[in-house]
Amino acid sequence: MQKATIFTIFFSILIVTLVAQLLVNDHLRSGWTSVIPPGEVTEVVRDEVPDAPSSVPIVPPPITPDTSEVSDFLSQRGYVIEKITTEQLTAFGFEAMKFEQTSADGLLFQLIDVSDVVNLSKVRYNLTDGKSVYGVISEFLLADDGKATGFYESLKQKGSAFAPEVKLNETNVFGSRSFYLNDTKRIGTAFLAVLVKNRVFTFSYPKASHEFFKKLINLLAKQP
Repeated sequence: MQKATIFTIFFSILIVTLVAQLLVNDHLRSGWTSVIPPGEVTEVVRDEVPDAPSSVPIVPPPITPDTSEVSDFLSQRGYVIEKITTEQLTAFGFEAMKFEQTSADGLLFQLIDVSDVVNLSKVRYNLTDGKSVYGVISEFLLADDGKATGFYESLKQKGSAFAPEVKLNETNVFGSRSFYLNDTKRIGTAFLAVLVKNRVFTFSYPKASHEFFKKLINLLAKQP
């Protein structure tokens, strides 16, 4: 009887111990779950980091000047060459000749490109009897004397770039300043540029007609 009692007590303790271990293990497995009830899990929102400023500066597009308005304004002042009359041409020895306007585009002296020059107005005339052309005269009108001088200097520089076939000879005989371009391939033709205040005149003519053109050049240089 005593042995049965001892066995019963021992068996009871064993049962209690097993139950306790099961409870502890179940708690350990469930005790580390999320404390947020199911269905209430929210999305974690991180603060947005602003983009770092670009190290490359933003350069605005270049502003293209409206050169047509400047040219129109300058042309309203009038061209000196248009003041030369038929009577004056006859007095200089150009009988039965007249100025006939032609395109001012293209190469000056069939040599120098002036298409890159802005803020000027230009006109070009052929001296003709209606059948043949005896000379070509261009007039470039700029905003002021300084710009005209700069344009004159650019013509010298561009003309000198064709050396040795083309030789520059600045004589300053006409106007404020003047130079000839002597083209070895066109030895019979004179190419002359004359600076007068805010204008530049250019002339292409046969060297044999220099005395006639000299009177015309001097008259143009004296015009206001």
